Amino acid sequence: MKIKLILGACLLSFAGLSQISAQLEEYLEEKVRDSRVRAYIENHAEAYQEAKNSGINYQPQGPSIEEFVESINFSLHKKETADRDFSLIPGAEPFIAMNPANRDHLVVSYMSSVDADYPIYVTFDGGVNWTPSSFSSLAYLDTLSPGTQVFGGGDPVLAFDANGNLHMTYIYVHGSGFNFVGGMYYVNSTDGGITFNIPSNGDHIVHEGDILASDLLDRQWMHCDTTGGSFDGTLYMSAVYFGGSFGSAGELVLRKLPSDGGFTSYAVAAPHNNGLSTQFGNLKVDGNGHVHMACMEIDGNDGSGNVLYTKSTDNGTTFSTPTVIAAATTALPNGGNHIVHGRDNSSTSMAVDGNNVYITWTDMANSDVRAYYSYSNDAGATFSTPVQFGLNTVGSGYYHLMPNVAADNGKMSLTWYAVDSVSFETQYVMAESQNAGQSFSGYAAIGSGPTDFMNENAQDFYGDYNASEKNDCFTYSVFTDGRTGSPVVYFVRKNGCVMSVDEISAINSGIIVQDLYPNPASNQINLNIESKTNLTMKLEVFDMQGRVVIEEELNAIKGLQNKSLNLDSMEAGKYFIRISNSQEFKVLSFIVE
Repeated sequence: MKIKLILGACLLSFAGLSQISAQLEEYLEEKVRDSRVRAYIENHAEAYQEAKNSGINYQPQGPSIEEFVESINFSLHKKETADRDFSLIPGAEPFIAMNPANRDHLVVSYMSSVDADYPIYVTFDGGVNWTPSSFSSLAYLDTLSPGTQVFGGGDPVLAFDANGNLHMTYIYVHGSGFNFVGGMYYVNSTDGGITFNIPSNGDHIVHEGDILASDLLDRQWMHCDTTGGSFDGTLYMSAVYFGGSFGSAGELVLRKLPSDGGFTSYAVAAPHNNGLSTQFGNLKVDGNGHVHMACMEIDGNDGSGNVLYTKSTDNGTTFSTPTVIAAATTALPNGGNHIVHGRDNSSTSMAVDGNNVYITWTDMANSDVRAYYSYSNDAGATFSTPVQFGLNTVGSGYYHLMPNVAADNGKMSLTWYAVDSVSFETQYVMAESQNAGQSFSGYAAIGSGPTDFMNENAQDFYGDYNASEKNDCFTYSVFTDGRTGSPVVYFVRKNGCVMSVDEISAINSGIIVQDLYPNPASNQINLNIESKTNLTMKLEVFDMQGRVVIEEELNAIKGLQNKSLNLDSMEAGKYFIRISNSQEFKVLSFIVE
């Protein structure tokens, strides 16, 4: 690998230069994890803007990227793709996509905080077994731009079409010399995510922009038309553009027709308006092939804003004038004063189910973090009064962070982080509605214990993004858990019709339960457990009230082994097996007859 990766902590500063734009500062804060490198780019951006405002060409001063890397004595030992397998790689910004042609076929990706790669995991059995993809976005970037320096990136996003083809986009911040690039890239897979194809003729590059000029495409979201209608197979992507080669800045919707190799056209769906920035977009395609998009409109001075909604009925060529769904008292923390951690934001999430359209978001006002949703049952013509669902379901005394919505067949689920407002301990929470969001049957806290945000650094990516897919009663969700001291991506399978969690497991797990049988069981249940290393694990069985009925220590050896549990003393009902070590845990359910 020729690519050099840059991560760490410290700060540089130059005096007397003009300020960079708030949008660029936010982009760098999200995409570049090392404060030294972030300051290095910001300083050049400030100097570039000052020269531009003075009508002169920018003449870079100081060390080049290569010299700067050497001066900070940077070193990172990257795990090669072939070694990745199921070794536990900390990650963040998880995303999940479901194949509409086979709903047991799910794909998850996230950003590895070890090496800035985007590991991809595939399941064809609803999350029981996961297979790592052979594709490495980092290795591909080295082919695309040999020797380039990688400063960071983010936003791995996935979408299936009706034929089971998988589409993926992601972002890298990289460059060489004094050339700083913000790049968004597109690849696709015809085998469900095991291998990927690189589009030719430049179609793999969605956009590469000059960071110093704020020529950036960021925070994308994708969905594909799977209706079988005249626009079937069209892939849509919303993204925020800060200004430059695209012309009018704001929330764009880019389009890839089935015959196109890449994204070849776009529309400005929600332009920046009177100094207000539009960003944090999300979009979905309904059963009529209409494209729905929600985003935030934010005042960069005081953080206030609005939740906007717009719609296209002509294949994403034009969009309706954006309407205000709700006033977000504070759409972003004022002056960077994040309440929970440095990743608090007001990103919208959207789901479409028939004529039902759901939008959820976070609002931050009066040193509070609140979660709301609004729904439409007339395909976006009108929306309900916003509901503060975190307060209604979990109760008072909590911040409610980064909500996500999924819906199918008249059923809707909300997932988010509920953070104790005093201790900052947090749980990942799921609430279910069986009547299109009009009421909730309850909520479930997912996990074995809380993460303490008090112990995390401001830029840690715990509680950052989460994502869900819905298949009738079942909700499939991914989230990042930081309780072990590094972010681990977990997968959850939950039956919302009976408020039951069926499985929780680390996507990149070192613990694999290949079989749990018989299920239902009578007097004995067996587990075939595969471990990637020799380690000590704890095995616990819980009843539906959370009481521990079996507790054992398991000294696992590398490889496959069988474990049997005697159930003679247990009453009939549903139980949960939890297997854990110091880094991760896995939860499975079973029935005793």
